[in-house]
Amino acid sequence: MRPPRPADDENASPSRFGAGLTRHQRRRQEWRLRDEHSEELLDDCGLRLADWLANGAATVVKQGAHRAVYRLALPSGNYYLKQYRLAGPRAWLQNNLRPCRSYREAAGITRLSTVGIQTAELVAVGRETHGPFSGESFVLTRELPHTRPLDEFLRNAAEASLLEERGDQASLRRRVIEQLASLTASLHRHGLFHADFHAGNVLVQSDGDGARLFLIDLLPLRTEAMTPQRRWSMLGMLATSLSPHASRADRRRFLDAYSKSLGVHDDPRTVEAFCAAEVVRRQSRADRKWRRGNRHVAILDADGIACRGLAEIGRETLVAWRNSIARGEAASLPKTATLRRLPAGNAAREAWENGHALLRRGMPVARPLMFLEKRNGGIIVRDGAMPCATFPEWLRHASDGVCREDHVETLAAVGRLLRRLDDAGFTAPPDAIAVSTGGGVIVDRPEQVVRRTIWRPRREGSPQRMLSTISNIADRTTVETAYRGTTARPAESTTEPQSVVRRRVPFQRAAAAVLLAITTLFAGCRSIEKPTTVAALPAKHSVRASQLVLISDFKLAKDDPLVDDLIDLREQVVSTLQLPEPRQDVVVYMFSNEDAYRRYLEMVHPGLPSRRAYFVGTKKELAVYTYWGDRIQEDLRHEYTHGILHSSLAAVPLWLDEGLAEYFEVAGPRPGGMNGDYPHQLAVAVANGWRPDIDRLEQVEEFSQLRRIDYQESWAWVHYLLHASPDTRQELLAYVSDLRDSTRPQSLSDRIATVEPSYPARFLGYVATLNSSGGAVIRAASEL
Repeated sequence: MRPPRPADDENASPSRFGAGLTRHQRRRQEWRLRDEHSEELLDDCGLRLADWLANGAATVVKQGAHRAVYRLALPSGNYYLKQYRLAGPRAWLQNNLRPCRSYREAAGITRLSTVGIQTAELVAVGRETHGPFSGESFVLTRELPHTRPLDEFLRNAAEASLLEERGDQASLRRRVIEQLASLTASLHRHGLFHADFHAGNVLVQSDGDGARLFLIDLLPLRTEAMTPQRRWSMLGMLATSLSPHASRADRRRFLDAYSKSLGVHDDPRTVEAFCAAEVVRRQSRADRKWRRGNRHVAILDADGIACRGLAEIGRETLVAWRNSIARGEAASLPKTATLRRLPAGNAAREAWENGHALLRRGMPVARPLMFLEKRNGGIIVRDGAMPCATFPEWLRHASDGVCREDHVETLAAVGRLLRRLDDAGFTAPPDAIAVSTGGGVIVDRPEQVVRRTIWRPRREGSPQRMLSTISNIADRTTVETAYRGTTARPAESTTEPQSVVRRRVPFQRAAAAVLLAITTLFAGCRSIEKPTTVAALPAKHSVRASQLVLISDFKLAKDDPLVDDLIDLREQVVSTLQLPEPRQDVVVYMFSNEDAYRRYLEMVHPGLPSRRAYFVGTKKELAVYTYWGDRIQEDLRHEYTHGILHSSLAAVPLWLDEGLAEYFEVAGPRPGGMNGDYPHQLAVAVANGWRPDIDRLEQVEEFSQLRRIDYQESWAWVHYLLHASPDTRQELLAYVSDLRDSTRPQSLSDRIATVEPSYPARFLGYVATLNSSGGAVIRAASEL
């Protein structure tokens, strides 16, 4: 958070905390409180916190390195106490270069009370003093009875809909949304910016006649000039926290009431687009923080086991669970927990990551409590009973004892869930959805759900893969109707120009299929000796990060999920292959639309096969050319991998160049995911008599000589060498190491033969294993 303005520091003076608070000194603690509370709260040493904790009058609500929150049950009433701690020299310095944090929160409470915005009553504020310096500080507020956070209130829509306002029969939910808009407008009218404005910091106090809203946690409150950007930034924070619970009608009602209350005339579509982009950015950041680990995640790796668990369960309990499961026992698990075994690879980690990502977006999924991952497989521990059957299984037996109305409702629920997943950037295969005995629908296998890290909206379309499993035309229509008709969520609005969203009519799909058949023989990436620079290249905006230069016709933030994903990819490639630090930047030219991209390539490199992206390597520049489309993430991951390899190595054999690009284009917390239906296609090819030939691949020097099966085989060889055994992995890494300085090292096939004399047979067995292990389905970038 940025430092407060001087006016904020001035308002944080104890003399401005309101009438009735007098100064009380207790040894090294200085307090401002009402005289009638002094004996109840203070003794000769200061705050009576230790006594309250000992006799049970104080209970811990939240505790961390920087702050602890306690609920106090005292004779005069119930209170909440915040204790601001100093975790390290930096926190101490910040606490003394400006007013301490409790003083700033007390100033925020006073400021809101002055302008008529409801908040908690300030009872006392204090700090530890060490000469002229401040130590830990405290702020005490009176409990607001019968309140609950706004997100919890909206989550319980059924209860909210029971209470209706008299007169026009508007629901309590509607009144709360309108009051939230009025509260937000009041903040902006008085130039108050809340840097942590989310639904958890808004409390709802409801009764049979209406509701009142209270804004709490006012340390991040500061005075700002309210430009549209700052106003919309607060709206974006709020939209992120409400995205799982607020409907499109809620959002529109909020914006209408907000504009009317503030007296502004913002374009609703512009505001919605801004908020949608903010939702995506903040959710993507939350996913990255969860993946890397935060205070909510306990890391419990040990003895060749990768293990994560929810920190709230307790480290000792989690360790006991881990050890029990590792021994093949489950006696220590709670009765409500279920355990499911998953195949080798990243399945358990994906179930953990995707499960919590779906929960953060309000999706129906069993809460993952812990996962363990070993070389021979993984285990996910979840909270809740196992659903009855997968959706395809339910379909096969749906006619047995199920009335038609319930049957239709379940199908509609599946359609709505698929639309919510799609709008949030997820794709679920049929087996990932399950139906319980009561007809409820849930995402049962989150490891099979594919996450589009770069979110793209879908304005039209239908869940074709799911519909293909439904033979009954009436059932199929029910699912598709529910999918198309589901009320949109806040994250659905597109932030891109209309031209970016591709709409294909059936004739266009057929034409694309013909084009695919013609061009797949010539698909690939190419190094060209000398590209010609023309004025048609993107040049308006640029982002530089970790030897990546991204130049585009439209603005991308430096923390855009696309940029963050490429930075993570670079770390994955360098660490996995043990590459030296890349010697040269990779420049990505990103066109705003496909037409501009095609015109440029035709002008500069006429005759190239039609591809969504190209890598062009020269002595002067390593460049990637592409355009913003529905598959921009996988395209950039594929081509940027080429750039990293050519920036680090003296030479890269064509088959290895393509195999590694196909391998790393699959997004995920760790490399090694399944690349589309490659395992299945290879298995079919083997059944039809095809046999691998790495010797032939090593002789191919022109990308036009690569067939479709060669891309698949190259990917499979890379996957085999990196994951089949430590020996094969070491041979590949040694080969890559030799490529740093040599353009003609010993062939890789000869190296493999020394450690695996029967490697062709072992490779075929490994391919069969890949085909049976399942995994995330992501189509390869080389497919048109």
